[in-house]
Amino acid sequence: MRVLLIDPPGVEGLPVGRVLGSFGINKADQAWPPYDLQIIAGYCKKNSHTCKIIDANNLKLSLKDLKKEIEAFSPQWVVYLTCFQTFELDAGVAKVAKEVDPSIKTACISLSIYSVEDPEGSLRRHPYLDYIIWGEPEVPLMRLINGESPEAVAGIYYRREEQIIFTGEAERVKNLDELGIPVHDGMPFEIYRCPLARRRPLTIVNCSRGCINWCIHCQAGAFQKPLRYRSVESVMEEMREIKGLGIKEIKFYDCSLPTNRKFVLELCEAMIREGFNFTWHCNARADRVDREVLEIMKRSGCHTISIGCESGNDEILKNMRKNETVEEIEQAVRLVKASGMRVLM
Repeated sequence: MRVLLIDPPGVEGLPVGRVLGSFGINKADQAWPPYDLQIIAGYCKKNSHTCKIIDANNLKLSLKDLKKEIEAFSPQWVVYLTCFQTFELDAGVAKVAKEVDPSIKTACISLSIYSVEDPEGSLRRHPYLDYIIWGEPEVPLMRLINGESPEAVAGIYYRREEQIIFTGEAERVKNLDELGIPVHDGMPFEIYRCPLARRRPLTIVNCSRGCINWCIHCQAGAFQKPLRYRSVESVMEEMREIKGLGIKEIKFYDCSLPTNRKFVLELCEAMIREGFNFTWHCNARADRVDREVLEIMKRSGCHTISIGCESGNDEILKNMRKNETVEEIEQAVRLVKASGMRVLM
C-alpha cells in the first residue's frame, strides 16, 4: 500500500502543536516534527508499505498545496494527524484527498482523540473522512491498511451506508518495540527548532508512552495508560539512524524520561559508550531524579530538564492529583542545578 501521512496546515499560518497529544497553537518559538506520524511510518515500513510524511503544519503549506502533493504521490491511504482544537479544520485534508481520487481511504489519528466531542456526529459532518481511529492508533490503523474488514477492527468509527459504526476501544500496544523504528529520513530538519535546544538540527525521540501519574489537567495519564517503555536497543537503533542524518540535538518527549530508573541508566550508559555526542533535553517528575541519575544524564549530553511545577501550594498540588509536594519539587530543582544542568519549571 502507498500511505501518505500528513500533519495538516495550521491556523491562519500559525503552526499547531498536535505532536503526541495536543496543545493548540504554538506559544513559543518552536517547530517540532510530527513524531506520531513518524511512528506510523516506521510501523508501515515494518509491514512493507510505502510511506511519505508531509509536515504541512510547519512548512506552512495550504490545502491547495496538499492537493498537489496527493496527486503526485498517488496514495491509496491518506492518514492525517489531528487534535480536538483543530479537528474541524483538519478534516479538510480528507476532502482534498477525495477530490483527487474518491477511492483513497482517509483516516485521522491522535493520542488525545478521546477529547474530540461527538465522534459519530463528526463523521457525519465530514463525508470525506472514512475512519476516526478511536484510541491508540497504530494497531487498528495497521489492521485496516493491511486489508482487514472494518467490522473486525476494534477502535474505529466508520461509515456503513447511512449508519455510523463504532467497534469499541482500540487495542493498546503492549510492546512498543513491535512498532518498529520511527522514520526520520526525509524530514525537513532545517525547520525544526525548540527554545530549550542548544544546537540544530534537532529531532524528537520518544522512549515511552504514558505516565505513572494522572494529573487532572494532563491527557497522558488519562489516555495513554499503562506506562510502557521501549527497549534500550530499540532507542539506540533510532539514535544510530538520526546520527547518520546529522542530527545534533534530541528532544526526548517522554512525560518523564527517568521514571524508569533502570532504563535511563542503561540508556545513558549506552549513549556514552557509542560516543553519540548528542546534546539533549527532557522532562522529569521531581520525585524521580537523584544525584546518580542526573550525573550520568549530564555525561551523556543532557543540558536541560523540565520539571512540572504547576503550583507552589501543597493543597493545590494535592487537588490536581500531582502526587508531589512543594518540598520534593524544590529538592529536585536544587539537585538539577547542583549537577550543572539547566532547569525549567
